[in-house]
Amino acid sequence: MTRQREFTDTSTMPLTRAEKKWGFLATFGNTTSAAIATWSFVAGATVAYYLGTVQGIITTMAGVLIGLFLVLLAALPVSQRYGLEAVRSLRPSFGVRGSVFGVILVFATLIGWNSVLAIVLMQSASATMQTMGVLPDGAAQFAQIAILVLAVALVFVIVSRGAGALRWAGPVITVAVILLGILMLVFLLTTFGWEAIVAAEPLAPFEQSHLNVMIIVELGVASGLSWWPYLGSITRYSRSVNSAIAPSLLGLGVIMSLVCGLGVMTMLMLPDSGGNPVFLLANTGGVWFGLGGLLFLFFANIGTMMVGTYTSVLALKQTPGIESRISWRGATVLTLVPVLIVSIFFGDAFLASYPTFLAFSGVLMAPICGIQIVDYFVIRKQSLDASGLYSTTRGGSYWYSGGFNIAGFAAMIVGMVVFFVVFDPIAYVPRDGFGFLGASIPSAIVSGVVYYLAFRGVRTRVPAR
Repeated sequence: MTRQREFTDTSTMPLTRAEKKWGFLATFGNTTSAAIATWSFVAGATVAYYLGTVQGIITTMAGVLIGLFLVLLAALPVSQRYGLEAVRSLRPSFGVRGSVFGVILVFATLIGWNSVLAIVLMQSASATMQTMGVLPDGAAQFAQIAILVLAVALVFVIVSRGAGALRWAGPVITVAVILLGILMLVFLLTTFGWEAIVAAEPLAPFEQSHLNVMIIVELGVASGLSWWPYLGSITRYSRSVNSAIAPSLLGLGVIMSLVCGLGVMTMLMLPDSGGNPVFLLANTGGVWFGLGGLLFLFFANIGTMMVGTYTSVLALKQTPGIESRISWRGATVLTLVPVLIVSIFFGDAFLASYPTFLAFSGVLMAPICGIQIVDYFVIRKQSLDASGLYSTTRGGSYWYSGGFNIAGFAAMIVGMVVFFVVFDPIAYVPRDGFGFLGASIPSAIVSGVVYYLAFRGVRTRVPAR
């Protein structure tokens, strides 16, 4: 890798048109490798409690696409036009110093997601090997740690080389996991039959059918919104908006929902499976099918961890004072060490809180998307001050009051309050009004309205174009 190429692949500066080299295949490969992971099985297991197979898959996909639509509006135009990633794109709406909030949010969120993936990978892989008879019972804990270290080491090798490595690794992983996913689907259909899978009743639905639908729509919307930190990092290398929209919708929306469908089917037919079809492959398919399941676990989770780690490093490198003091590889290490700690010492407890963790994606990301959409399209008229995005001096375009845009934080708080008023993400209990629009959509709408009113109310200066 030449020095110029290495700088481009690891730079946090805006990208020129010549540096945007990702076409449909590279973007689709990375969005899909990010989307296909065993967290989709966990989400599918949650869906099975409320809806059956067909309704569950369709409702999940609808919710994911709604959430993803908000993310595309909030993140994609800015990412494409100015070559920005998630954290830098927050400066107009939160201020130069206020955007550090984005660093904390992105870093913590993506460490959480990577930890979920690492925990599921090490636990599922060791359990599958035990089922196949290739791992003694007493060696399970050692095997889990070995699998975890191997996965993290591979992610480090790929991410430490920057976006250039993702460009080729993403499509390769995508092809592998799609083929293995098809293998799982065929095995489920031949084992249980389509009629039995479709006829299976949800495990613990509410009496009001519309609440079951809205719970899953909300879960889907939260899943779609959770791609906000990822999207800017993935698509900033795409050649154009058009070359980024279709692969993003297909990978992060449609294919992710279909993989969730595998989890729904498995959970409905085998309620003790946790929605993971890999155990079924190992139990009844023999060594070769079990090996296929292991390969799926490894490639799928590595692909998502790879993109998440790259995004986390970009976020960390946006922190004032850090970018010049730590190398790209050093930032990669700092991003992966917490994943090792959480996975080894807090694995079971962290995984048990997955539905709540997912719901909090809606709590945090919905207001951000609402604020960014209003800021970019309504207030800025799709035009930002490029130099101001990287200026840290007082009086800059996005300095506001002491480096903070009070309107952004006020709107964020109000949006989060609206979410909690409508839905309890901890107990997973809907409240009055949830059955109409869910929680994330009202939160995004109210945040956008409050941001506009607050921004105009304090007469914040809009930079000259």
